[in-house]
Order: sequence, then C-alpha cells, then structure tokens
Amino acid sequence: MPPSLARLLQDFSPGEYAISTSPFAGESWLAVDGSLFRLQTSGMGIWPVAEKIPIDALPREPEISADFAWNNEYYEALLQTDGMLRIGDAVLGELRVYAENGDTYSDERGNLLGVMLPVNPPRIIESSARHAILEFECAWRGQDAWVSARIRLILDPSPLLRWQIDLDSSGADLGVEMRFETARQGEVWVGMPFDLVQRPEVDADLLPRKPSPELSSILLGQRELGEVRTFPFHELVAISDQQSTSVVFARGLHAYRAEAGTLSLTLRRSIEWLTRADLEFRVGDAGPFFMCRMRAVSAKYATSWLSPCCPILPIRWRCKP
Repeated sequence: MPPSLARLLQDFSPGEYAISTSPFAGESWLAVDGSLFRLQTSGMGIWPVAEKIPIDALPREPEISADFAWNNEYYEALLQTDGMLRIGDAVLGELRVYAENGDTYSDERGNLLGVMLPVNPPRIIESSARHAILEFECAWRGQDAWVSARIRLILDPSPLLRWQIDLDSSGADLGVEMRFETARQGEVWVGMPFDLVQRPEVDADLLPRKPSPELSSILLGQRELGEVRTFPFHELVAISDQQSTSVVFARGLHAYRAEAGTLSLTLRRSIEWLTRADLEFRVGDAGPFFMCRMRAVSAKYATSWLSPCCPILPIRWRCKP
C-alpha cells in the first residue's frame, strides 16, 4: 500500500473500504479475492464497502448447453448459443469481418467476409448469488486469413454489461467490427476529449474530386470524397430518443459507424499500407507511399454497454499492532 494512502487511513477502523477518485456519486460491483464487493461512494474519498458476497467455488467450468438468462432490476438479458446477447429487441455483441481496402489514414470498408461464430459453448468461470462471468471463443477463417477471439461477458446487479475481448488475427486487408443493434432510432451523441457532441450518421458535405481552379490552388494534402461514415470517438457513443438512451463505452481504436439504430465499433484494421495511392474515396495523401507488412496481430479490448462506470478501487485496511 502506498505510504500516502496508509497515512490517510491511519485513523480508520480495520475493515474494507473503497477509494474513489471521481467527484461524482457512483456505484459499482467488483470481484476481488473470492468475493464480490458492492462499492457505493458519494464523491472523491474513502468509503466503507457497502456489501460483500462470497463467490461460489466452481470445481470445473460448467458449459451452458442452452441459452443463458440473466436479469436484475435494470434489464433482462439472454445469451444465446450463437454468442449474441439479447435485451428485448436489442441484439448486442456480434463480431463481423469485412474487407478493408484503405490505409493508416483512411478506411475503405469492403464487402462483408463473414461473422465470427462460437467454437465452443459458453462456460461459467465465476459466479455468486449476484453476478456471473461467462467465457467462450469464436472464430472466422478465410482463404488467406483468420480471426479468433476469447470473449468474457460480465453480468452483475448494475445497469452495466461488460465484455472483455482478446482478439488475434492473421492476414491483411481485413477489419473486425463489434455491432450493437440497439433497436432504437434517435440522435447519435459522441464523447470527445473536451465535449459531448451530436453527429449525423453520414457526412456528405464534401468537395468533389476535381474542385474549382480557385480551390485547387489552395487545397493541399489528402481529403475524403463522396461521404464519410466512420468517425472518431473518445470513451463513449450513444443513441438517444425522447425516452431513453443506449450507451456504449469502449477502449480500442476509437472509431465507430452508426446506421439505422446500430452502432459498430472498429476493433481491428489489418492493413499493410501507411499511405496507399488511388483510393476510391480519397484524393491526395498524407505522407510517402509506404508498405509495412504486419500480418499477425494480438490485442485486448474492453467494451461496456448502457451505463457509465466510476473509477472506484476497493482496499482492505488493517491497523498495525
């Protein structure tokens, strides 16, 4: 334990506490050392643990032969044997593989190559009276490329559903997206470093390939053509209607597409060109034409659905004798 934290706790009674670095009130659940902790804080500071539940000891990881149901006071979810998670009309978590014809600076998504399907039934790797963690593998294989993923789904009493994805791939000119079909039509809101902004699904307000001579004399570098459908985000993307909001929090490449109530997050762009010439939807370039061969890639991603999480850390405090 850092000396500064021990100094703060020196007048506290022995027990288990949560330390929060957020100025906002928050509640979260966290599994640590064989117990599930309910952490409830009212801002920045140190707070007693609200609840502690023992985690069941599993002699082995039981496989689930049928759809797995989970419910709490916020939602009713059904994990299907095909790896999709259903909440009402929403279908969450599908991994799709597309052809990718772009370079480092511009994406040019091609045809759908396939959907990653489970290679084994989901299995329960941890559970208690209030939470469950399920894990399964899925894969896609093409003629000269393959993608595999180990997916861990974390369910607890909070309104937050969490995926942890370990993604491996081999091959070039392909992309992997995670889809969230929200079954909701509304405005798209995006978290950016200093603001929350509203965006259209498509930006078609672009200059033609051959602009006027006046503009041609001042335009330098690359620019997109036709329309832009892939946009950046920072931490969250949401679809909001007049009644409610569906939110996706994610770490990774920070790129998304939105279309007719479906949010697609880019998990992987396996491309071989730093800058590529003669792209269909881009003119100009942002650097030298340069190929960088990298055909095998591994990465980890964390994705959450529906609710924000607060930075809360559980700690145990024992007074020195």
